[in-house]
Order: sequence, then C-alpha cells, then structure tokens
Amino acid sequence: MGKPICCKYETTVRVDGIFSLKSKRSLVSRLKGILFNEWKVCVCESHRQDDLRYVGLTIAFLAPSKNQAEETLNRLEVLLEEETNGIIESSELATC
Repeated sequence: MGKPICCKYETTVRVDGIFSLKSKRSLVSRLKGILFNEWKVCVCESHRQDDLRYVGLTIAFLAPSKNQAEETLNRLEVLLEEETNGIIESSELATC
C-alpha cells in the first residue's frame, strides 16, 4: 500500500433562504459538526464569511489513492448540497 494523499478541497456553496448571519452561523456550525464527527475531516469556514448567500469552506482529508479521493469528494458534494439546500458554485481540489 502506498503513501496516503493529503487533499485540500475548497468549495463555495450558494444557499438561499438565509436572512441573518446568526442563521448562517448555525448552518455552518451544523455542517462542520457533521463533517468532523461523521467524516473525520478537518473543516473551516475559510471565505465569504459575511455573505448571506454563500458558504465558503475548506476541507482537508487523507485518502489512500487518487480514485478514493475523488470518490470522497463526490460524496462530500452531495452531502453539502443536501444539507444546505444549495448548489456548489465553485470548487477546487489540491494535494498538499
């Protein structure tokens, strides 16, 4: 078995129906909890923090292979869209 791949995934999700920063912070906090507790990834709100229409996250995780990293990203994107009722507008994967 080879060396694991360190992945850094930066994404921006457009969300509708959030009318206060308090509501957005609650959503982001819930997302971070799900991602950390259930997926065992590192996650932070990295950009668009004061914008009510967007959630900007950076997620870091280890994967045993490039194929598994891509599979994990596909599942993460589905989760993010379902949990936020939003649409991923941009995303970028980098290895570290």
